Amino acid sequence: MINSTRLTLRPLIESDWSFIQTLVNQPDFIEHIGDKKVSNKASALAYLENGPMLSQKQFGFSLLAMELASGEVIGMCGLLQRDNLDAPDLGYAILTEYYRQGYTLEAAQAVLAHFSNIPVIYGLTSKTNNSSINLLKKLGFSQLSQPLTDQPDTSFFKLTR
Repeated sequence: MINSTRLTLRPLIESDWSFIQTLVNQPDFIEHIGDKKVSNKASALAYLENGPMLSQKQFGFSLLAMELASGEVIGMCGLLQRDNLDAPDLGYAILTEYYRQGYTLEAAQAVLAHFSNIPVIYGLTSKTNNSSINLLKKLGFSQLSQPLTDQPDTSFFKLTR
């Protein structure tokens, strides 16, 4: 677990399935991250088991639940290891009702501090997601001129420490 001023970041678990179903079906999530085809409890559980829960077992990091003191899960933030990248990338998403309240910045800063031993971390975002681009820059990521993959609609960032 990682604690910040207003959040606890903890591994996602099966009981988070309803939150995941809501989060990944938000229009902004689908537009900027993609349609994860999570339409019911079974597909939400499969997303958790084959994504964050598997990553936590394999790499010791994953997307983490962003939880308020009340216990409400409002987003996810953490590191992902993609097959086509040589270092992990920072991933995040938050429920729309919590946009522009500083939660994602707070969570991302806590994740980066917790994993300060990882020398290179990437950031990937759609070229039209100005909020995400600004967040990565605020966190100290530099935009890369050359793409890391063959995703033409994606902006690539790198944090070297």
